[in-house]
Amino acid sequence: MKRAWSDETQTIEFSPTDFVGKLAALVPPSRKNQIVYKGVLAGNSALRREVVPRPPRVSPAERRLRRSRKLSRKPGWRRLGWADLLQRVFGVDGLLCKHCNGPLHLRCVVVNPPATMRVLAGLGCRRGSTTSRRGDL
Repeated sequence: MKRAWSDETQTIEFSPTDFVGKLAALVPPSRKNQIVYKGVLAGNSALRREVVPRPPRVSPAERRLRRSRKLSRKPGWRRLGWADLLQRVFGVDGLLCKHCNGPLHLRCVVVNPPATMRVLAGLGCRRGSTTSRRGDL
């Protein structure tokens, strides 16, 4: 911390799980535009052509060369799953139960709020509680 708080707190300690939760809250939603252009730079602006430069012209030979390079590429990088990322970054096995050290299994996928409330009630969570009790997850 740069400065102590009014109650003279100088440091804050988080468990690894709480820290990841705080970081996850800062991540913007996926597949949403982070930058919105307005005015002349907006997509439907009539004056956009005059302001934004056109891409350079590509000769047919260059186009064929680019196409052949694209076809010869090996399928490289693949996206890692959330559990693999958790293991790689924090050394935590996200698919392992904290209580019994057994593997976690997907029981159901809940989409609508009434079903969510029934599932949470079955797990013993309070209604309207957005935070879990320590050690629940």
